[in-house]
Amino acid sequence: MLLAYKGADMTVLDTLNFVAFKPLANNNPIAVRRRKLIVKLDEQIQLAANKDHTPIRPQPLLPNKQGDRLKR
Repeated sequence: MLLAYKGADMTVLDTLNFVAFKPLANNNPIAVRRRKLIVKLDEQIQLAANKDHTPIRPQPLLPNKQGDRLKR
């Protein structure tokens, strides 16, 4: 049964355009730390300017029994 689909898969692969992967130029560890620091400083400025401001924290994705990662 898999042999019947083998020809169909090859035609799909023949239509694809493959290109070389170009990694992002902004993955410098120093630049990453600086961006994180800037985000934290902006949060501190917002807290100082507005006492009612509550920072939003991303919720972690937890795996369920099937292994899918879902919000709480």
